Amino acid sequence: MNQDNLATTSRPTDQSEYRLARPERFPDGPATNATTSATVEDVLLRSNGSWKTPPKARDFEDALKGCGDVDDHIFVLGVFLADASFTDLIKAHAEGAYTWRRLAAALHRVGLTRHHHFSTLNDWAAHE
Repeated sequence: MNQDNLATTSRPTDQSEYRLARPERFPDGPATNATTSATVEDVLLRSNGSWKTPPKARDFEDALKGCGDVDDHIFVLGVFLADASFTDLIKAHAEGAYTWRRLAAALHRVGLTRHHHFSTLNDWAAHE
């Protein structure tokens, strides 16, 4: 594959591709559990927050499920999204932390729908 083609096709062509698609358009996928993901735990622990007790993978799982306080969900999902690299997103998915649809649904629920990784996440979720 030509590297020039790869560079141009992997980047969104306009700002609308940075928006996360509605989760209803994605297949369900297998059951997941973020509490067992070392990557989720690592991303949350290495984030640069100045909190007494950093969020844990259990908090991330609660945010995915929609259990508890919405402000906590926004915080935990926002920290994960801000600090996770592209590789972290893939590793956490491979560890069974979430399906792409489940992650998309949680992000939509708390209003986090714009990010530079979302054009790729939309593609993966559509084919999961």
